[in-house]
Amino acid sequence: MHFLGGLGSSTLAGCSLALASANITAYALFSGLTGGAETICSQAIGAKRYNLFRATIWRGMILLLFTSFPVLFIWLNIERILTMLKQDMELASIAGTFLLYSVPDLVAQSLLHPLKAYLKTQSKTRPLSILTGVTSILHFLIMYLFVSYFKFEVKGIAVSSVLSNFILVAFLFTFLKGKKLGSDDEEEGVTEESYEDRLLLQWDLSFKSLLLFTFSLIR
Repeated sequence: MHFLGGLGSSTLAGCSLALASANITAYALFSGLTGGAETICSQAIGAKRYNLFRATIWRGMILLLFTSFPVLFIWLNIERILTMLKQDMELASIAGTFLLYSVPDLVAQSLLHPLKAYLKTQSKTRPLSILTGVTSILHFLIMYLFVSYFKFEVKGIAVSSVLSNFILVAFLFTFLKGKKLGSDDEEEGVTEESYEDRLLLQWDLSFKSLLLFTFSLIR
């Protein structure tokens, strides 16, 4: 907001409109869907079913990546949608530019939400907090570089946020690399059908979690 405020009231309002649209169409959606994966992960950790735990995280990433496709369509047409909803044309144009350059963030968020769930369900919140703090410092520096130095304005703000999220994803993958969780043999004898049932269960829990999350936002 510090950098947005320096770009003028119209830019501030347009980017705020873009962020609100992004939260409604993507970020809140991803948080709700990830809730189903967290439920299964918590149960898997308690039962020491580490293969199931890892598989759930990967399925969560795939689910969010597939969910990104309809969100992508909305983001690419957000200027037209906002204009149809009687929003100011200038603000709609700024919001459209912001979300256009934020499209790669859909990939980053699809990876970031399950990775956070991976750590939180194991109660590894300290590394997550430290890495997030380091990324926040880098985010400020990147934002200064793109907005204040290169004068990219709205585009710079969007790209800075995307780069910061990918940096956090890289930090988390680097932290988790080589950290073995449990034994790979603990699920011997699990049938192929049981994996299909678990996949259906994960989808079911994800959408139920999404509904509950949506209702909580409405309230």
